[in-house]
Amino acid sequence: MTSPIQSSRRPEPAGYLACALAGVFWGLGFFFGKIAFAQFTVEHYLFYRFLFACAALLPFMRHPHFSARQWGLLLIAAALGIPLQFMVQFYGLSLTSVSHAALMVGSMPVILAAGATWFAGEQLELKGWLALIVSTAGIVLIVRSSPLAADSATSGSTRGDLLVIASLFIALAWVLLNKRLMAEGCSPFNVTAWGVLAGSIMLYLWTISSKGLPPLRGIHPAVWLAAAGSGFSAPRAACCCGTGACIVSPLREPPCSSILNRRWVQCWVFSCWASGWVPLPGLAEP
Repeated sequence: MTSPIQSSRRPEPAGYLACALAGVFWGLGFFFGKIAFAQFTVEHYLFYRFLFACAALLPFMRHPHFSARQWGLLLIAAALGIPLQFMVQFYGLSLTSVSHAALMVGSMPVILAAGATWFAGEQLELKGWLALIVSTAGIVLIVRSSPLAADSATSGSTRGDLLVIASLFIALAWVLLNKRLMAEGCSPFNVTAWGVLAGSIMLYLWTISSKGLPPLRGIHPAVWLAAAGSGFSAPRAACCCGTGACIVSPLREPPCSSILNRRWVQCWVFSCWASGWVPLPGLAEP
């Protein structure tokens, strides 16, 4: 008879695949965001992004079956992961270039590995730490080479780069809180769906109270497509990442963070278009 632990253990390659898919979907965020900033503020872009994200998640919503304590953790994670993280991250993106913002995400493996080791009890071998620290040293050089303020359409800025890095520490707390819920038996999809919904409601309330309702008229179709594309890709990224975190556990090496780190490649490839090198007809350069 197979033990419960053995029967519940899923193949590890599925976790790597989930993390890789998360990197693909997540990597489009900066690209779409830079296009949308041509006509949206950061707050209004995020309003529409998560409006589309919630629409994409609604067909998959299920009864959560969370306890009162789990609801508390979920709401804290939602507040950190949706309004706070993305406001800081995309405000930073508005001050720097797509390629610089994407390269800043290269520091996420070290942040995630350190957080998982200190707070989640996971182990990382010395060679893994050395590899991640060396790879992240390049991020420090990039930040130091950037001026404090620059033309965000063509070059980076230290202020924008540092804001993107700060958002990664917020993302770490979000990931660890969600993983704690999953470790208690909560479905990754329920945690994702209800967390995104709760965080989006917080974001809507903040945006309306501080910036008013977002514009509806006079928006270029490319901007609408960027908002919709980022919204529909965001929940898929979160679902893939959540599922991958559950399957690849404990992490002897940081596959989730290492694979997600590849998202800068997609952003770098798309940055020429998003930064205005190939402007869309009728759309002002971001």
